[in-house]
Amino acid sequence: MLTFAAVMLGKYVLVGDSQLNRFARYCKLDNSLCFPGHCINELHGRLKQLSAIPSHIILLIGSNDLKRDASKSDLRGDYRALVKYVLRQVERVILLAVPIILRLAHDPSNFE
Repeated sequence: MLTFAAVMLGKYVLVGDSQLNRFARYCKLDNSLCFPGHCINELHGRLKQLSAIPSHIILLIGSNDLKRDASKSDLRGDYRALVKYVLRQVERVILLAVPIILRLAHDPSNFE
């Protein structure tokens, strides 16, 4: 039986870390490539190992980088490299913003 979320996502595949993994499990979705605990560069490496990436993806990654106090320049560089790679591989991509991590919310510089 298809769930409402599965119908709305159509041919899009969720790609990311535990944030999307929880969503996929909650909505009973089978079409996800989610790797809990992965940082941006780890997901990038995983995608490069695949023989093919789905043509339509929804990408959310970066919360683990923030939790591990990655520098902003590293986070930005890793994210740009991943997005450039993905854009060369897929037909369509939807990029989602990393949700606010409450333990980091007290520092305004985390939102620059």
